[in-house]
Amino acid sequence: MDRKSLVRKYLSAESKCYGHCSSSTDVKFIEEGERLVACMSCPGGYVSRIIMYGDEVDAGAFREYIISKAGEIGEVTDDDIRVATRHPWDLGAEGPGGGDVSVREAYWTQNYRRTKSEDASRKALFLCGGCGALYVSGIDGAGHEHAPERGR
Repeated sequence: MDRKSLVRKYLSAESKCYGHCSSSTDVKFIEEGERLVACMSCPGGYVSRIIMYGDEVDAGAFREYIISKAGEIGEVTDDDIRVATRHPWDLGAEGPGGGDVSVREAYWTQNYRRTKSEDASRKALFLCGGCGALYVSGIDGAGHEHAPERGR
């Protein structure tokens, strides 16, 4: 099983929204070149976590990626980025179909970041359900405008 299939099959578990509401989150994948990036977001679009998967992950490059998407919400420090290795045995992926592929991941959790503000009108990162773009808005998620979807 290739890495992308492994991630899609074993690391796409549903979770709860943290910091915005109590709804369940869905995992939405954004592929950028050789990187596989996943966003865990609730129906309102609030991004609880962003995860980058690969053979190796560069925490500094991932931090820059987060800053490019969420820089308006405040400082993103090296301490806000975590790196982990997911092995087949902790994924339940051993045996036929799972193989022995390990997955490296770097992740950023919006609600747990060291620089998070408790201000009720704070800015937060959202994922648009229409166009799939990441955008910064007030915690209510209003304010993203995008071009109408084409070909749908």
